Amino acid sequence: MQLEQFHYDNKIVKNFLYATILWGVVGMTVGLLLAFMFLFPNLTDGISWLSFGRLRPLHTNAVIFALWVTLFLPVYITLLSAYLKHVCGVTFYLKLIFGDGN
Repeated sequence: MQLEQFHYDNKIVKNFLYATILWGVVGMTVGLLLAFMFLFPNLTDGISWLSFGRLRPLHTNAVIFALWVTLFLPVYITLLSAYLKHVCGVTFYLKLIFGDGN
C-alpha cells in the first residue's frame, strides 16, 4: 500500500505574512511617532502633513485593518485548504482564486 503525498502551495500564505510584517512595522512606527508627539508637542511643527490629526487615522487603520486582516487571511486560507484536502478530499485551488504570483 502506497501512501499519498500531499503538497501545499504556501507561497500565497507567505506573501500575506510578509504584508503583515510590513503593515505592522508601518502602524507601530506611526504609533511611536504619535507617542513622541504627546511627549514633545513641538516635534513636527511646520510640517502640516505630520500633524496629529492626519497621523492618527493612518495609525488606526494600519494597525486595525491592514495588520489584522493580513494576519488572519493566511491562517484562514491554510486552515480551509487543509480541511478541504483531508476531510472532503477536495483540492482548494489557491492559484485560481488569488493568482499565481506572476
